[in-house]
Amino acid sequence: MPLNQHNFDHQIVIIALAFIAIPLLAAWYLIGLPIQQWRITQHWVEVPAIIETVKLQEHRSSGSITYESTARYRYQFDGQEYLGDRVSLYGPEDGTSYHRVIVRELEEYRDSQQPFRCFVDPDYPKDALLYRDIRWGMYFMIGLIALLFSGVGWWMLGNQCRHAFRALKSRD
Repeated sequence: MPLNQHNFDHQIVIIALAFIAIPLLAAWYLIGLPIQQWRITQHWVEVPAIIETVKLQEHRSSGSITYESTARYRYQFDGQEYLGDRVSLYGPEDGTSYHRVIVRELEEYRDSQQPFRCFVDPDYPKDALLYRDIRWGMYFMIGLIALLFSGVGWWMLGNQCRHAFRALKSRD
């Protein structure tokens, strides 16, 4: 039976479901997981750390460049000394100044040998990080894009449902 304006098109439904699911899953991965990590780190204990090394890593792949702040630092917790290397909740990113700002700040502390704050997991003191901030602006943009694409999917799905209901009504 040829497709016309009253038929329900299964291919469009599949595409609509992809438009709904993929952006929402990507948003969960890019927003939900870091917020979950941020919530976990809220009970971590703040201790002073001495920054030993700091570097802005540049990663090149398939024509794009991403940047990542790396550091090595010493801190004490419950009388025992530890070495840490986790800087923040975020991995490599392209086109943002986030990691450059971190590296500049950490370089100042490294050069002056002044203590910098470090957040330590009291249950597992080998886990520590220097920045546990939330990047609300980035999350807003990702969420907006996810909602936009998901909205297109919901519109496509709604349109197909409306056509299906019309087809059912016209049969009566």
